[in-house]
Parts: sequence; structure tokens; C-alpha cells
Amino acid sequence: KYMQFNAAAAMGQPGSAMGTAMGAGMGMAMGAAMAQNAGPWGAAPGAAVPPGPPPAPPAAPAARVWHLAENGATSGPFGEAALARLAAEGRLGRATMVWTQGQDGWKMAADTDLAQLLDSVPPPPPKP
Repeated sequence: KYMQFNAAAAMGQPGSAMGTAMGAGMGMAMGAAMAQNAGPWGAAPGAAVPPGPPPAPPAAPAARVWHLAENGATSGPFGEAALARLAAEGRLGRATMVWTQGQDGWKMAADTDLAQLLDSVPPPPPKP
């Protein structure tokens, strides 16, 4: 028992012959394990990671809606298609007061982005 104790104690001493032999043995074991995984031409390549899905396209901006002021009353909200129909019917003109989110108060349609919509509406037909 005494010799086993001394051998175990000597293994824990870094400068002793037994500690050096133990360190060399551990180094060889770790080297063998690394060499076994590396193969003859170096480390084995990892499995190719498939690329992830492409990023989602940016969300479409929310369609703006407009409110109209006619004869002291407000109406709406109206989308672009409804406004085009109102312009064709003559209910939306350049002087019509309109409002949309983010706008400072009511403005004439000619002074807003709706001016382009109003320019695409043909004028009324000539009277015979």
C-alpha cells in the first residue's frame, strides 16, 4: 500500500520522473486521437451547411386613404381606386378639400399627391 501511495504521489509532481512519464503518455493519447480524426490529408471537411432561405422582401407600404370635405361634411376614407372613380364622376376636383394621415390639416386636392390622379382624368366632353 505504501508503494502505491508513493507512486500516486509521484505522478502528481510535475518535475518527477513519474510525472513526466505521465505527461508524455497523456500527450501521446491526445495526439493519437487527433490524428485518427484528421485522416491522412488533414482534418476532415465539415458537412456543407445549406444556405438559409432568402430574406423576406420588405413589406409593401400601407395604402394611403383620404377623406373628403364636401358641403361642410366629411366623407371617407377612400382608397386610390375609389378616388379615381369619384374624380371620373366629378365629385373629386382640384379644389376639393382632402386630408390624409400625416398631412397638416385640410388641403386642396391640387396641392397634394392626388394632383397626379386628377391630371389623368379627362375633362368633361364639350357641350353641343
